[in-house]
Amino acid sequence: MMKFLALEPVLTQEDSTRAARLISGNPLSAVSTAGPQWLRDRDAAAALEQSAVAFVISGGEGGLGVLRAQRLQTPGVFEVILHSADDAALESAGVEAALDEFVRYLLHSTEVHRLEIWFGVYNRLLLEYAMASEYFRCEGLVQDRFFAEGRYWDGLVWSITGPLLRRLQAAENGAAESERSYARTARRLREAIREHLAETE
Repeated sequence: MMKFLALEPVLTQEDSTRAARLISGNPLSAVSTAGPQWLRDRDAAAALEQSAVAFVISGGEGGLGVLRAQRLQTPGVFEVILHSADDAALESAGVEAALDEFVRYLLHSTEVHRLEIWFGVYNRLLLEYAMASEYFRCEGLVQDRFFAEGRYWDGLVWSITGPLLRRLQAAENGAAESERSYARTARRLREAIREHLAETE
């Protein structure tokens, strides 16, 4: 079972209400993958309902933002979407731990054929993350994809797919099997200790 350190799963109605407030609370965000975007709480709640999975990024008073996976039309293909509730706090904390944990969760819990993330070239935080990431590879640049600060910006698409995705899935499966093997060994050891203690009484 995966333990979350940087993320808090959105599971209940209360979690969903909190996440919707985080999504709609920073409409001028330069860190959110969609760029600056005005969303009402009900629009944010609808986006959460359409998500395959959603997590609050831990930190601050009530969270630094929301990460969610949007299932696309093609089976096994997901878009990773980041909503920043506080750009300065998220820049200070960084996104590496949250995004890496999110990717590991998706690879561990669902059938993934492709993960992709889109963001504007002005998004310094995500650009630095993606360039240093062992997971994502740049697929290309799309002209005039985003609008921020009164002008159009080019967009970037980064993905995990193909041989890299298969290597990561194999590594995740290997880690999961190693964890199961450890649990079996620990259980046998506990049983042997109990038997030994029962014999000595």
